[in-house]
Amino acid sequence: MKALDKKTKKIIMEFQRSEITEYFVYKALSRFAKLEHNRMVMKKISDEELRHYHIWHSYSGEKVKPDNIKRWFYVVVSAVFGVTARPFAEWQRNLGTYVCGGKAIHDIQVRRCVLWNDWGKALEIGIETVADEIRDVVFEDCDIIHVSYAAMDVTTHDRATCKNILFRNIRVEFDDDFTLPQCLDRNQHFYPLQPWDKERPFLFTLSVGQGYVTVDTARGHIEDVSFENIEVTARQTRRVH
Repeated sequence: MKALDKKTKKIIMEFQRSEITEYFVYKALSRFAKLEHNRMVMKKISDEELRHYHIWHSYSGEKVKPDNIKRWFYVVVSAVFGVTARPFAEWQRNLGTYVCGGKAIHDIQVRRCVLWNDWGKALEIGIETVADEIRDVVFEDCDIIHVSYAAMDVTTHDRATCKNILFRNIRVEFDDDFTLPQCLDRNQHFYPLQPWDKERPFLFTLSVGQGYVTVDTARGHIEDVSFENIEVTARQTRRVH
């Protein structure tokens, strides 16, 4: 392999540092999770982070230590307040209303994420698109290791025109068990399954409509959504008519 220049090597080693830090963070978080399911999720994410670290190591040839300040900050916060995760979709869908005052949202980049999607959609724009426009959004180099309803999505239930959206270098894993998630009230909470609860997740969905959270009277549009180098690992996938 061609020798790396100093600048490129430095960037790769920064990636390594991020991956090994997150490996230790998720490994520690798995110990604080009360539910066995959550512990398994955290453990799988930590394993993915370690795998990514070794990939970068194969390029740099250098060992990199974790960022211990960041590592222990997250561990201490989780120990005090509990292991929680605020879904990216919630931040994304409220961005127009609370951050940008309903104006245009643009030039958003989401890169190098490992996602375990237990509810809704993993990489999503929507559904409360209370903005004039959402454009120039890039989702890139992400691993979705569990999917609930859809891996990738653009949905507008308000006035925003969503355009120039790119999903690139996305790796998706579909489980053998496609059972839809349910809200659990307690440990060992069981619920009856209906035939439609076994529907397989979608790889992607695009939708314009309205729902119980709709604010605007006008409906938006979806334009220029691109998918590049999408890799899917699955025994079977959902049929699309």
